[in-house]
Amino acid sequence: MGSGGDHLEPSVQDAGLTAQAGVPLKNAAGAAFFMGNNRWQRTAPQRSLSHTIYCSLAFPIHHSPFTIHQHMRYWLMKSEPSAYGIDDLARDKTTAWNGVRNFQARNFMRDQMRVGDLAFFYHSNCGEPGIVGVVEVCKPAHPDATQFDRKSKYYDPDSKRDDPRWLNVDVKFIRNTRRVSLEELRSHKPLAKMRVLARGNRLSITPVDPAEWEFIMGILQDSGFRIK
Repeated sequence: MGSGGDHLEPSVQDAGLTAQAGVPLKNAAGAAFFMGNNRWQRTAPQRSLSHTIYCSLAFPIHHSPFTIHQHMRYWLMKSEPSAYGIDDLARDKTTAWNGVRNFQARNFMRDQMRVGDLAFFYHSNCGEPGIVGVVEVCKPAHPDATQFDRKSKYYDPDSKRDDPRWLNVDVKFIRNTRRVSLEELRSHKPLAKMRVLARGNRLSITPVDPAEWEFIMGILQDSGFRIK
């Protein structure tokens, strides 16, 4: 997990849950949404937005990774599979994202992450690093218990219980995805500015722009990804 910024405003607003088939809704970005052929689609707004949002209607829309939401942020969270991988989270259902010992990553959890935010689970420091799943923040930032555990490699003798230095959120498993490797991410021009691809980036938690989230979800859907 931990071993593996700036305030972000979503570039696309939530279409809402009350649209009827064939009836467009305008959002703050000027994009019209409509429902048809069992998919949510976005028409081109006044300024060019080339992507299309798809939402599987087989999954509750408020949880769907295919939907861009107004007050939701998106993240990429790294964990070494040898320590705690996506299969471990699938077994446990929820976990504390502990062991983060970088102040910027901690601040993301403390200041910007909210319950309901979605994140890509990313396997790092392994033979083929990449995105392997989707998770949801299910508990806001709270003190990381490992900082007080003398037997833990994340023990911090300078952290005080009445003024803890390190925090973590809890996340819950949504589902596995096919692996979207680091090399595959680098091969797509729309992802060129993705934080995880930045030269020298070693943060275990990085924000994902809504357009980047949408693009990656499109890649997964094209390869048969569905939320069960």
